[in-house]
Amino acid sequence: MSSPKSPSQSTLNPKTTEYEFLGPLGAVLVSLGCPLLVFALIFLCNDAGCPPRDISSWTDKLPSSLAEFIDWKAIKWYLSFQVALVLLWAVLPGKWVRGRPLRNGTQLEYKTNGNAPL
Repeated sequence: MSSPKSPSQSTLNPKTTEYEFLGPLGAVLVSLGCPLLVFALIFLCNDAGCPPRDISSWTDKLPSSLAEFIDWKAIKWYLSFQVALVLLWAVLPGKWVRGRPLRNGTQLEYKTNGNAPL
């Protein structure tokens, strides 16, 4: 499964030295910031505006407990969908092919979902 590392491979696939969009910090900020922004828009806006002029209406929108955020029916459907994906991956036919060489010279194997040309 491993092939020797050629000198041209290191020049074709150099190790990343720079990050885009603040790197890991940017990924954390987007991952936390987007849901917080969506929840803020949901809970703090109404027909009167965003934020509403009457601050007393905010208390009607905000959840009183963490349990109000959990929808067990949605969780059940999400997990059912994930299980169906795994079962279909295991059952449906597909050709196993080797991927591109990695920096360390190894190649991973992938199951294709069609007759992909090699």
